[in-house]
Amino acid sequence: DDLFVTRQAYMEIQNARFDLISHRGESETLKDWQRELESKPDDASNWYMLMQNYFQLGDYEQCIACANNYQATKPIQEMALVDFRKMHYVRGKSYLLTDHPNEALKDLLIAYESTKATLEEEDSYGDFHLVILHLMRTYFKLEDWKNVLSFGQESNQLYQEQNWEEDEDWKEISLMQADASN
Repeated sequence: DDLFVTRQAYMEIQNARFDLISHRGESETLKDWQRELESKPDDASNWYMLMQNYFQLGDYEQCIACANNYQATKPIQEMALVDFRKMHYVRGKSYLLTDHPNEALKDLLIAYESTKATLEEEDSYGDFHLVILHLMRTYFKLEDWKNVLSFGQESNQLYQEQNWEEDEDWKEISLMQADASN
C-alpha cells in the first residue's frame, strides 16, 4: 500500500513538473522528458509524459509507442484511473488519426467503459462525450452504421440531459447519423 501511495505521489509530482516545463516550449519540453527517460528508462511516468507531449505535438506514431511503453512498464493495478483512461483515449485517438481504426476501437471502448462506470461520481460528462465522438468517428470509418447510430443517440441524450448548446461536435454527430441512416 505504501509503495502504491508513493508511486501515485510521484506521478502527481511529474504531472506538476509537466505543467511547469511545458511553458518552455514544446521542443524543449520534449527534450527534457527524453533526457529524463535516458537517465531512468524503467520509470513509467517518463513514458506517460512523453506520450502526452507527442500527442500535443501531433506525432501520433510516437504517442502510440510511448503509450505502449508506459503500459509495459506500469502494472495496470498501479495506474491511477485517470491515467489509465487517458492512455487509452490518447492512444485510441492517435490510432484513429493514423488510420488504424480497428486498433483505435479497442482503446476507445476501454476508455468508454471506464469513463461510463464512474460518470456521475466524477462528473466527467465532457470527457465522456469526447470518447463517444471518437468512437463514432471510428465506427464511421469502419462503416459500422449500427454503432454510429447507437452512439449518436447516446450523444444526443447527453446533450439533452446536460443542457448543452448545439456546437460543432453536435453538427458533426448529426451529419454522421444522417449518413449512417442512408
